[in-house]
Amino acid sequence: MSMPLDTPDRAGSDGPEVPDWARDVRAPAHELHEIEALVKDRYGLEGQLHPLDGERDQNILISTGDARRWVVKISEGAAAEATADYQAALLGYLEGAAPDLPLPRNRTDRTGAPYLLHRFANGQPAAVRVVSYLEGRPLSDLPPSHGSWARPIGAFQGRLCRALRGFEHPQSTRFMPWDSSSDVMLDDRMLAFLDPDFRTAVTPHLNRLTDTVLPALRDAPAQVIHNDIHPGNILLDDGGRVAGMIDFGDAIHRSALQDLAVSVTSLIEFAPDRTEHVIPQLIGGFLAHYPLNTQMLALLYDAILLRGILSVALGRMKDRGVPPAMRPRPATRLSEGGLRAILSLSGGVLSDPRRLQRLAHG
Repeated sequence: MSMPLDTPDRAGSDGPEVPDWARDVRAPAHELHEIEALVKDRYGLEGQLHPLDGERDQNILISTGDARRWVVKISEGAAAEATADYQAALLGYLEGAAPDLPLPRNRTDRTGAPYLLHRFANGQPAAVRVVSYLEGRPLSDLPPSHGSWARPIGAFQGRLCRALRGFEHPQSTRFMPWDSSSDVMLDDRMLAFLDPDFRTAVTPHLNRLTDTVLPALRDAPAQVIHNDIHPGNILLDDGGRVAGMIDFGDAIHRSALQDLAVSVTSLIEFAPDRTEHVIPQLIGGFLAHYPLNTQMLALLYDAILLRGILSVALGRMKDRGVPPAMRPRPATRLSEGGLRAILSLSGGVLSDPRRLQRLAHG
C-alpha cells in the first residue's frame, strides 16, 4: 500500500481515523407538505406520499389516483445539480438505448426539464428529480433459494452494460469512494478498519493487487457502468424473474469487468452456501450478452478480491459514529465472512479465463 490520499482527516471516536472522503453527505429531510406542494405545482402529481430509504438522497414515493407510482429524489450539497444532470442524462440515454429493459424512467416537469432546482424552507438549494417506480421485490428480501435468478441477473447486467457503451457525461469520471479501481485502494488507512486476522489474510495479496491489478484495470477499455448491482438493487417479480434494476447513484466510467466483479462480490455474500452454483451462472449470463476476452477475464478474481476488501473496509469507515439503526442494510455491504468466502475461491473457476468464457454457453 502507498501513501494516504491527500485529504484531511477528522478523528473518529475510537480506533483509526476516518478520512473526509469516506463520509457520506447526509440525505435531506424536508417536510412532506413542502414536497407535496412542489410536485403538484411543477410535475402535476397528486397522491399519497411515503418516505423511502436513501443514503444520499431523500426519496419519497408518490402513489397517484391513476394507480401509477413515482419516486421523488431530492439531493443537496455542492455537487447536487451536477449529479442530478448526470443521473437524468443517464436514464434518458437508456430510455432510447434499452427501451425493453425495465429501468427507472425520467418524468419531466411542466417545462419539459428532467430535473429542477428548488430552495426549500431550510434555505438550502436542492436538486429535485422524479422517476418512475419499478414494481417488484428486492432480491435481498427473498431467501437465496428463491428461483433460478443468477443467470437472468447476469444476462440483465450484461445487456445493461452493452446499452451504456455509448453514454458519456463529465460526472462519470468524478471521484467515487466505491470505485475499486481508484486511489482509495492505495490509502494505508483502509486496512486499519479490518480485523487483525483479515489484515493478515489479505496482506499477501496486496502487492499484486496494487502494483499489477489496479494499473491493468485502469488501462482496460472503459465505459459508464452501474457499479452497484447488489441484492437490494435487483428486483424480482412473483415468478422469480428479473423485474428491474435500480439506483444508478454510483455509476462511473470504468471497465465492464469491474461491474461484473461488483455483482459477483455482492452475490457471494447473499448466497454463500450456493456459491459454486450461483457465481458461474451469474458470470455465464453476463458473458452471453457482454463477451470479455481471456486477458480481461484473467483479472476477474483479483477484481472481485479488490471489491471485497473495499466493501468491508469502506463499510466499516462509513459506519464509524453512525447509530446501528441508521446504517445501510446488510444487502449493500460485504461482511468479513463474505471476504473469507472470496479468499477461499482462489485458484478455482474464477481464475481460469477459458473456463469462464465457456460459461457463456450454459
